[in-house]
Amino acid sequence: MKKEKTRYKQLLKKAISIVLMTSMIMPNVAPLVAYGAEAVQNLPRQVSFLRPSALTPEDLNPPSGGLNTQETQPQSNKSTPSTADIADTILPLLSPEESNLREPEPYYPSEPYINEPEGQLVQFNEAYRTYRTGEGQYITVAGGYSGLYQNENGGIAQIDNTLTETGEEVPAGTPSNARLRSRTKTVAGHKNSAGSSKVLFPEKITAGQGVSIEREGRRVELIPSGGSFQKSAVSGNAIRYSDVYPGVDY
Repeated sequence: MKKEKTRYKQLLKKAISIVLMTSMIMPNVAPLVAYGAEAVQNLPRQVSFLRPSALTPEDLNPPSGGLNTQETQPQSNKSTPSTADIADTILPLLSPEESNLREPEPYYPSEPYINEPEGQLVQFNEAYRTYRTGEGQYITVAGGYSGLYQNENGGIAQIDNTLTETGEEVPAGTPSNARLRSRTKTVAGHKNSAGSSKVLFPEKITAGQGVSIEREGRRVELIPSGGSFQKSAVSGNAIRYSDVYPGVDY
């Protein structure tokens, strides 16, 4: 009898301990569950960025065994267009090269925002510019984009980033190749119309010819480490190289 009472007391103590532990742990469970649900929602997802394939005439054919629509469709004197006519309307007749060539998209405004004071420009350099706004009144603007630059003759001219077709003579070698530095080569491409820097985008970027930026007798050239830059299209002040990688333009 005594052993049964002792055992009963032990079981009662365990039960009370479990109830107390549960009451202490439960308030902290809810934040843990919420954190776990948020972590599951934030897991990275695999998304395909491949360009969808265009429709083909075979895709436009109605499925075999479909519904008979002759009884429900009203009679019309006009002839129903054939599948080939529909395909010619949807799919443009372009050559493979033209179909893969895409023009730049206008992600940014064509004209940059310029907020210069009204008045006569009396002093200009890359750091600041001063305007005469009235008799004995001047305003100096430091930094920002003015849309102006100092040309080779020392005059102030308007910057024009419109890309124009050109065939430029550029050094054949790189700064590390002294033997080829004195040689020149003609590169077909597009350059900016006017500015303090001369930027040249080749029509086709290769391992030996990249995008070059030249200013004050110094020149830097950017050559990608990979990709195919063989198809380019120009619009305004932008150039787009199509299909540098599958589904990726530059």
